[in-house]
Amino acid sequence: MEWKAVSTIRLCLSDEVKYSVIKDNSPKKSWKILEELHMAKSLTNRWVLKHRLFRLRMEEGT
Repeated sequence: MEWKAVSTIRLCLSDEVKYSVIKDNSPKKSWKILEELHMAKSLTNRWVLKHRLFRLRMEEGT
């Protein structure tokens, strides 16, 4: 199950980012590395991302 999770994570990444997590075989370690690389830690950035998520709506016809 862990192997499938790691494979799924890697398939969703671009080539440049994939090389950062290619050594790890644990989905938890891979996810932690991705968080450290891309997650903004400031309160304002988290608020903006949550706001975008909560305001996300599906367009009619999709």
